Amino acid sequence: MGTSDKNQKGVTRRGFVKSVAATIGATGLAATGGAAVLLPGEAEAKVPGIPAKWDYQADVVIVGYGGAGIAAAITATDAGAKVIVLEKDTLPRGGNTGCSGGNLCIGNTEEGALEYTKSMCWGTVPDEDLIRTTVLASRAFIGWIEKLGGKIVYSKRDAAYKSIPGGEAFSGPKMQANIEDGGGPGDGYALYQFFLKIATAKGIKPMLGTPAKDLIQNPLTKEIVGVRAVKEGKEITVKANKAVILACGGYENNETIRKNFAPHPHSGYVTFYGTPLNTGDGFLMAQRAGARIWHMNKKECHSFGCVAASKEVGAGVVMGPAYGFPNSNAQSGIIVNRDGKRFMNEYFDGGHTDRHRAYDEFEHQHKPVDDSEYSDYRNLPMYWVFDDATMKSRPFAIASRWVGKHKIYTWSPDNQAELAKGWIIKADTLQELAKKIVVKDFFGRVVGMDPAGLEATVAKYNQYGAAGKDPDFGRRPSTLKPLSKPPFYAIEICECQTNTQGGPEHDKFARTLNVDGKPIPRLYTPGELGSLYGALYNGGGNLPEAYSFGRIAAEHALALKPWK
Repeated sequence: MGTSDKNQKGVTRRGFVKSVAATIGATGLAATGGAAVLLPGEAEAKVPGIPAKWDYQADVVIVGYGGAGIAAAITATDAGAKVIVLEKDTLPRGGNTGCSGGNLCIGNTEEGALEYTKSMCWGTVPDEDLIRTTVLASRAFIGWIEKLGGKIVYSKRDAAYKSIPGGEAFSGPKMQANIEDGGGPGDGYALYQFFLKIATAKGIKPMLGTPAKDLIQNPLTKEIVGVRAVKEGKEITVKANKAVILACGGYENNETIRKNFAPHPHSGYVTFYGTPLNTGDGFLMAQRAGARIWHMNKKECHSFGCVAASKEVGAGVVMGPAYGFPNSNAQSGIIVNRDGKRFMNEYFDGGHTDRHRAYDEFEHQHKPVDDSEYSDYRNLPMYWVFDDATMKSRPFAIASRWVGKHKIYTWSPDNQAELAKGWIIKADTLQELAKKIVVKDFFGRVVGMDPAGLEATVAKYNQYGAAGKDPDFGRRPSTLKPLSKPPFYAIEICECQTNTQGGPEHDKFARTLNVDGKPIPRLYTPGELGSLYGALYNGGGNLPEAYSFGRIAAEHALALKPWK
């Protein structure tokens, strides 16, 4: 719960949204709110599903206290509203925002950024007003940080997608910003801590360890009038006099949703390097309320994870460095499939680009000679194979993202603790290493690794290194370090994705849309939950989107009249 100092200067209800809405030609927030009322003669207690008594109530109820949630809470509090924040985590760690890189991708010019963002959407966002609002609000977000006393550091960075229209607007200085932290650019946790201090000073106190379970919807008007949550093991009801803002992240750790909606859902084990608490709660709540779903085909990945470590820890343990694998010349090795064969360029461009990978390929082969048939993801599971020189070169896991940032697990500096745990497999010869690797297919059948195949693959790779050319996959010559110093090692690796983008569709005011494309009264979904990005994603886009639409949602909600 939060309280507000009505005399405290800050963002007013007319401040942020007015400037953005005026640019895109919006009119009258209250008029677009469409606040519904009970039918004549219907008392609240008589409407099925609406509690006669509530445990808590506020003007605005916010579910989630990451970037979008904290921005909404600060904005509503500054406007004098009473706010209740329900947060699933037992600590205010900021969700995916708090373990992100902290990059704010904004573009050099407004029109260039608009063209580029529209190009990245690739036709998945027909509402150009929403795209323009995203661009303008993201640029305004930098000004908000500075107004609140934060300092911004600009750095030079090229666009991930130079080939699409508008790409030139995302190249060069002032395309990317970070909040200053200790004299240099800080990460997402530094950005979140900046806002957390401001929120705390304003008296905003989230109800931690209190996950929301369902929305309370008036069956007659379809208004969202409150939330059911669990506090200290007991169900509570929280009345939202004006609106509910669902800012509770994506569905990446909900296996059922992921396997039925996400691209390549059956291609083996997948992990995520963000918060494990993103289990699709908002996705399911919005669905029950009639929300239309979009952008579920978006896959965002730029790193690998250690399978054994990620399973044991409960979140993605990123094999380092995260971007490309491994992108340091101090390390080497190859990635092989169950046959012990290479199938990809291990040093791929590891930015936030969205692309198909060789390990996603499904094979269905029929051999007329013996009438045999084969169906499987041939390149999964996959293994990083390396020698003793690489083993001694550096620790393999990075100390950031959720696991590292919050010290869930600290990888040993010499990799020996992980070797003792069995996360790293060791053998004196390549053939012995292949025999120690217990390869199972998707169905759990033990298929083993071909010892002769692995030995032949390494021999060929070493020849390529001596020649300074990789004719199979075009790997950079400088990375073709010999794999020749025993003992040899292997780690089962998997795709370690960033986050999910799909979820409930929303409009330029962050209002959640129903299956007919109409706003569900009094419901808002900003942030990762139904992001704008449904085709391509440029690193640093989610953060300004989340914070900005948290503000927009709060501004719009506060212009509504209480439902009772």
